[in-house]
Amino acid sequence: MKTLLTGSAASPHSAEWQSIKPKRKIALQLCWTALTGTLNATIELHLSLDRSEVTIAHTVTITTATNAADRLLLELETASGFYRLVYAPGGVTGGTIKILSEEE
Repeated sequence: MKTLLTGSAASPHSAEWQSIKPKRKIALQLCWTALTGTLNATIELHLSLDRSEVTIAHTVTITTATNAADRLLLELETASGFYRLVYAPGGVTGGTIKILSEEE
C-alpha cells in the first residue's frame, strides 16, 4: 500500500502524478478525520495521457467531519497513462486527510 497524500485538511494538496500500467487495477482509499469549519472540501481524481492535458474523472465532495469508520474506496481501471488526486479544503479549517493506493 502506498500513501499518495497525507496532511492537514485545512490546506490544499496535490499528489504527484502516478503512472498507470496497462491492464492493472488501482484502488484508492480516501479518509478524513476530525474536520472542522464549513464541510465542503473536494477531492478530484485527475487522469491524463501526458500529465499536461487533464480530465477530471471523479469529484468527491466532503460533507461529514469523518469517514474513519467507513472509508471511501474508488477503483480505477483505465487506459490513461497517469493519475493524481487533488484536494481543495473549501471552508474546512482543521482535521486530517489521507489517501492510500494499492495496485493489482
